[in-house]
Amino acid sequence: MRPLEKQQEDVAGTVESAYQEMTDLQEAIESARLSIESGADESSLRGRGEVLRSVVQKIECEFTATGKTGCGPGRTNSRLAAITSYAVIGDSALFTADSANVFPQTPVVSR
Repeated sequence: MRPLEKQQEDVAGTVESAYQEMTDLQEAIESARLSIESGADESSLRGRGEVLRSVVQKIECEFTATGKTGCGPGRTNSRLAAITSYAVIGDSALFTADSANVFPQTPVVSR
C-alpha cells in the first residue's frame, strides 16, 4: 500500500504546482489588462510595456510580398499577413488577415 500512497502524493504535488502556475498567470494577465486600460501618459505607457513583457514572450509578424515597387501611398511592396503571439506560459495565438488585409475583431486585436 505504501507505493500507491507515494504515487498519490506525487500527483497531488504536480497538480498543486500546475494550479499555482495557472493562478499566477491569471493574475499577470489581469494586471496587464488593467494596465492597458489605464491612462496614456508616459509613465502609464512604460508600465504597460513592463506588464506586457511579463506575460508575452515574443510576437512574430509575417509579411507577404505584393509585387509592387517604389514608395508612397498604395505602393507598399509587402503587407502584414499574420501575427503570432507567444505567451510566457501557455499556447501561442495566431491572427491572420483576410484578403482585404483586415484582421478579425477580437478583444486582443481591437485594443
